[in-house]
Amino acid sequence: MNDTPQVLLEHYLKQLRLPTMVREYLKLAEQCAREVTTFEQFLLRLVELEMMDRERRSTERRIKSARFPVTKSLETYNLGSIEQPEPLRNPLLCPRTVVLKGAPGERVKGSIERIFGSTRGCATAGRQSTRASGGAGTRIDD
Repeated sequence: MNDTPQVLLEHYLKQLRLPTMVREYLKLAEQCAREVTTFEQFLLRLVELEMMDRERRSTERRIKSARFPVTKSLETYNLGSIEQPEPLRNPLLCPRTVVLKGAPGERVKGSIERIFGSTRGCATAGRQSTRASGGAGTRIDD
């Protein structure tokens, strides 16, 4: 009949939806008995455990309901999947800055090839260039 208070206490704690107290009250009672603490200190520790567990579960529940994408880190990232840009084949044929004369906004066709020769493999198509007069850039189309 000595188990009756323990069974009732567990039942009441479950009814009150205090799962951490159900799990921890016996361990904490034994620890407090060894340390000779007061009933108020025991109860305070027990309630603190319940509060911390509720906060933790609440945070986990909110994160789960937010449906964030899978967490990724640098350790799990596959660096081999990054596509490297194709290197320039001949840097002399692929200048970074091209100065063209003409009216602003005028489309120049084939000017780069006339100036530098073949530009196959160069990344100049579609870039903005600067005019010698300092005006707006002229679009280059190869």
